[in-house]
Amino acid sequence: MPECGNLCESLEATPFMRVRIISLTYHQAIANIYSTLGAELLRTHLFPDLSSDDQHPNHAIVPRTPLLSTTTRHTIAETILFLVKDDEKEYKRVLSLLSSLVPYINPYLHGEEGNLFSANHQNMLTPTGPYMYELPFLFERSRYVRSQTGYVGLRNLSNTCYLNSLFTQLFMNVPFRNFMLRANVADGGASQKLLQETQQLFSFMQNSLRRFVDPANLAASIRTYEDTNIDVSIQMDVDEFYNLLFDRWEGQILAPELKKEFRAFYGGQLVQQVKSKECSHISERLEPFSAIQCDIKGKTCLQESLQAYVDGEIMEGSKLLSQPLLESLLMDQTTNINVRLVIATLMQSNGRSFRSHYLF
Repeated sequence: MPECGNLCESLEATPFMRVRIISLTYHQAIANIYSTLGAELLRTHLFPDLSSDDQHPNHAIVPRTPLLSTTTRHTIAETILFLVKDDEKEYKRVLSLLSSLVPYINPYLHGEEGNLFSANHQNMLTPTGPYMYELPFLFERSRYVRSQTGYVGLRNLSNTCYLNSLFTQLFMNVPFRNFMLRANVADGGASQKLLQETQQLFSFMQNSLRRFVDPANLAASIRTYEDTNIDVSIQMDVDEFYNLLFDRWEGQILAPELKKEFRAFYGGQLVQQVKSKECSHISERLEPFSAIQCDIKGKTCLQESLQAYVDGEIMEGSKLLSQPLLESLLMDQTTNINVRLVIATLMQSNGRSFRSHYLF
């Protein structure tokens, strides 16, 4: 450091004095570096810009979320004060940043001609003071700010707990959420309105700092099979609503390959098997599904419910002539032609219809 060297030479200091001066200069430089961190901590973790003006490589807005825990924010604030309290320049810098957070209109500032500001400026004063943003009396931060858990809730419109629960579960499936947010919306005002409202809701749930999000616009964009709006005052069966919602979503996804990807998130194929106890023949039938109903009574976990769902069942008595079994055997091309003719005759005698292509 040249300044230190010149000082040491001008004072003709002893080696001990030179070491002392260098040490003091070094520590002062370190203190200056640390003091500048105060403003950076304030802008990065306590009051960051909520979005960046810089273009992301994919031209997306990059969200910036402040620390939300009250305890953590208090610790950061104390750290900032400790870093800047002995540096007048950085101390004033932090105060300036804090002042800029809430616009303030000083009624006693003078205009360019030396007079008080015009009546327009005076009218901008709030009834309680010159701050443009006044908090209500006994303001509770926890009632308005995003939960410390990091998640945003959904407002209950009336009897829409089924809607809120389902959308929360779907939102927590991150690959599905990303797929919906990336979906192309060419006509958000009409034919793809539900898809657009879904993207907006997921965006708010992901990036908003509010305590909850209002799903009213989303609910208004969901049409029933009778082409009417859903009634938020009437509780719907969540399974029925789930099927309706996915049917409407799939209808608004345009590209065939994206429709296929969409179905793969919550769908698959069930295999119905019929196996003889007396021979090795197995008859199979594939059925597409988007949801399965699991029995939870007497089960301790989901795995037990799923295992019970796929457990085999011995077909005895009247079950041997059940419609699903007969249809499964008819559709199986490996079933003997004579057996299929007998089955078809049984179905006809019981008043059951069948398709001719089952036989051949």
